[in-house]
Amino acid sequence: MCQQAFEQLRFFREAILPEVERSLEVVRESYRAGREDVTILLQIQEDVIMTRLNALAFLRDLHVYRAELERQVGGRLTPDPEAEPSPTVEPNGSPSASSAPGGEN
Repeated sequence: MCQQAFEQLRFFREAILPEVERSLEVVRESYRAGREDVTILLQIQEDVIMTRLNALAFLRDLHVYRAELERQVGGRLTPDPEAEPSPTVEPNGSPSASSAPGGEN
C-alpha cells in the first residue's frame, strides 16, 4: 500500500498536475484576451485545486502507511531519497531550526 500511494503521488505530481496547470495558463491567457468566459477559467482553477488536494491525499496516505509499517517493524525505516522530505523534530518536540519555516535547509 505504501508503494502504491508513492506511485500515485508521483503520477499526480509528474503527469497530471503539470498538465492541469498548463491548461490553466492557456485558459488564463485566453480569458485575458477575451476569448474565454470566466466560468471556464473558474472550472480550470477548480481542477487545479482538486488535483493538488488529491496529491496531498496521496502524500497523507503515504505517511500513514509508512508510520503503520514502522510501528509493525518496531523502528524507523531508512528514508527513501525520492520521498517527500519530512520535518525534523528535536527531542523536546519542537521543529529543528533547519526544518522550521524560513530555516536553512
